[in-house]
Amino acid sequence: MPDSTQGNALTTPQFWGDEFWKLDRDALPELEMDPEHREFAWLHRFLQQHLPQQTGLRLLELGCHPGRFLWYFHTYFRYDVSGVEYVVPAAEMTRQALLAHGVDADIHAADLFDFQPDKDELFDVVASFGVVEHFDDIGPVIRRHGELTRPGGLVVIAVPNHAGINGTILRRIQPEVYAVHNHMSYRDLRTAIDADDHLEFVAGGYQGHFSLAPSNLCPHLRERLPWKAYALFERAYNLSVRLAQHLPNSRWFSPNSVIVARRRSA
Repeated sequence: MPDSTQGNALTTPQFWGDEFWKLDRDALPELEMDPEHREFAWLHRFLQQHLPQQTGLRLLELGCHPGRFLWYFHTYFRYDVSGVEYVVPAAEMTRQALLAHGVDADIHAADLFDFQPDKDELFDVVASFGVVEHFDDIGPVIRRHGELTRPGGLVVIAVPNHAGINGTILRRIQPEVYAVHNHMSYRDLRTAIDADDHLEFVAGGYQGHFSLAPSNLCPHLRERLPWKAYALFERAYNLSVRLAQHLPNSRWFSPNSVIVARRRSA
């Protein structure tokens, strides 16, 4: 990572290495995602609306472990997919998991700021899902998305929404996890896109009606409550999620923010 951004990251290589070694490495991760699942349907519809679905387009995902989004874009958008992954063994696991699911992807073990494709090998779509929020100043990492995108291509950035209820919960139950996140609002993300001379806003907003996934509350309680108590909580939570489908997307309750931008041709 260049000196200009080394102090800007909220995490370290050691942090991500420790997170990887916590995983069960005896089995490859399952990659298939149901686009109609309540936790993903909103993003699926948004991406279908704003991204081309065309065989042969090239997509790069930054921070691609374990490979679910690469599988998704290859399966539903027919893209040729590649990824950049910070942790070397995580990059290899991602490559193997994709091969096991019939996807031959180029997975590069590199820092996203060090990865340097040739100019004629820039990508039609550059995406990240949960990367930008690990930087204090999000401008340089957003600029990096654009630098890897061909002129006229698209940038997709999704981040967990910690500006509302999810951030409040996470700060109380896991302050150490809260500390490695930038708690930006969607407005902060949009402002950073508008400040980049190479990018032009296409679409975006808070996405999803209500979910506590970014707060880590459900796994936190699952480890601490008796199973009967957790079962009651889970039943109440699932009911609240179904009822919340009638609420508008908002800063307070939506689990994510997402934005699509186009790299300017000039």
